Amino acid sequence: KQGIAGSLNNVGEVYKEQKKYDKALQHYVMALAINEETGNKNWAAININNIGNIYYIQGEKAGSGNYDKTALYQRALEHYLRALKIRETIGDNQGIASSYISLGLINIRLSKFDEARKYMADALSFSKKIGYKEAIKSSYAGLATLDSAAGNWQAAYANHKQFVIYRDSLINEENTRKSIHAEMSFTF
Repeated sequence: KQGIAGSLNNVGEVYKEQKKYDKALQHYVMALAINEETGNKNWAAININNIGNIYYIQGEKAGSGNYDKTALYQRALEHYLRALKIRETIGDNQGIASSYISLGLINIRLSKFDEARKYMADALSFSKKIGYKEAIKSSYAGLATLDSAAGNWQAAYANHKQFVIYRDSLINEENTRKSIHAEMSFTF
């Protein structure tokens, strides 16, 4: 059953990349049902978060000022909160950091800037605490987006600079890793 759930999630990912969001959602929901049945909370949280991502994307695609857009964002918010609760229960630190970022971004879209700032600040501090550089980078990007939306250009610029520093650091780490791998392969 776990293999089937994993495959359903992966098929959902393929459909998401193909922009077939209804089919992606359908596969995530099927995967979630199996993961809930088998008690796999980690993957259930991932499936719930993926469902939230589909609603978020659909909200982005909806026309501006469209009621459906707000409703879609609200559904994304509900799923992100649900995923966060599970991740906190099982102690999935990277998942918690990712959930905070998702919650910050969705609150920006809902123009709930105070809530967005709270989640982005939590994402940044928590990510630094656990040393999760990818989430630190994303937190700074989210804070830059938030400050830009709120008209705080100086803070947006400062956060964007931090985003670039972490982005470049991650790229350099990956390049170093590839270089070491190539050197070791040549040596062997």
